[in-house]
Amino acid sequence: MEACKPNGDRTYAADGGDDLDPAGLWRKSAPRHIRVAMRQVRLTAKITRRVAPNAPRTRVGRRLSLIQASGHPFKLPYEPVKTAVHDMAAAPGFRETLRALEKRQFEDGAAITVPVTVAFGSRDRVLLPGVARRRDQLPDQTRWVTLSGCGHVPMFDDPASTADLLLRASDPGTAGTLGEPVR
Repeated sequence: MEACKPNGDRTYAADGGDDLDPAGLWRKSAPRHIRVAMRQVRLTAKITRRVAPNAPRTRVGRRLSLIQASGHPFKLPYEPVKTAVHDMAAAPGFRETLRALEKRQFEDGAAITVPVTVAFGSRDRVLLPGVARRRDQLPDQTRWVTLSGCGHVPMFDDPASTADLLLRASDPGTAGTLGEPVR
């Protein structure tokens, strides 16, 4: 959504804002459980990659690897889970990004004048309702969507519905009909 705010020249960096499980919708700084969870996911990925790289081959291994990200991690195929674990373990700039994320929240959404769609998975275990889903800073024209059965990373659980939502949210003819108004 930050990319949709007006630049100094009063142009926009994007035609519309579509955010899946956006971070920053909390008060002042990231809630403790999010800070702990993100560090735990990173540490677990590093350990798994080094000690048990084939752990995601089993249902239990996939569940343990992606319980924070997926609504149904045991249903996911081995290769994408193995790739996700590797990518989390090796992500450059992870520490710097997490530190920056922890200290900020999204604000000044009123400056955004383009349509915005915010979507959360119904099984998101990271950005919890009431803690990390504040609506007060979002622009008035925001539409709020829940992706049924999806976790924090909806593309893992239902790529087709996620892609469909993004396409409909970016279409001016359908964007205003999605989900519910934020206010």
